[in-house]
Amino acid sequence: MMMKYPRGHDAVTEETQLARLETAVVRAQMEPYSQGDEVPLGAASSLSRTDDLCANPYSCGSARPSILIIDDDDAVRGLLRAVLEAEGYEVAEAANGRQGLNQYRLRPADVVITDILMSEMNGLVMLLKLTREFLHATVIAISGAGGKESALDVATLLGARQTFQKPMNMAELLNAVRYELVH
Repeated sequence: MMMKYPRGHDAVTEETQLARLETAVVRAQMEPYSQGDEVPLGAASSLSRTDDLCANPYSCGSARPSILIIDDDDAVRGLLRAVLEAEGYEVAEAANGRQGLNQYRLRPADVVITDILMSEMNGLVMLLKLTREFLHATVIAISGAGGKESALDVATLLGARQTFQKPMNMAELLNAVRYELVH
C-alpha cells in the first residue's frame, strides 16, 4: 500500500524500508571488521556480536550450519564428513536419495551435497522431489559420470546451485558451501 505524502516528500514503500533495515543490520554486524580483514563465516548472518570474541564463530552459542551428504560411496561420505566437520559444520549422512529425502523432511539442512548416480533413488530424482517440496533447498550436486549431456547439467536444470565433477577439489567445494550459506 502506497501512502500519499505532501508535495516534495518521497514516498517509501514498506519493501524499501525493510531492505534498508536489513542493510543497516548487516552493516552494524560488520563494523568490528576493518576493510581487508577476513570475516568469520556466519558473521554477517548472525544476530549476535559475539563472533568477534571467538576463534570459531560456532563456539559461542550460535548454531552451526548443517550439511546433509547423500552418497552411496561410504568412502566419499566419510571424507566429506571429516572435511566439513573440521570446518565447524554439523554433518548428517544418507546412503541413497530415498534416505536423504526422508532425512531432509525430518530435519532440513542448510546445504545438501548429493551424488547423482546412486541405487534405490538416484540424485536427479531426489533433487527433483526435494526442490518441488522445498522451494528454497540449497543443493550442490557431485558426480563421477561424464558425457556430452552430463547428469550435472541436468542437475543444474533441476535446481542444483553448483555442481562438481568427481574427484573434487576440496578447497573449491568448501568455498561453494560457504558461498551458498550466505547467498
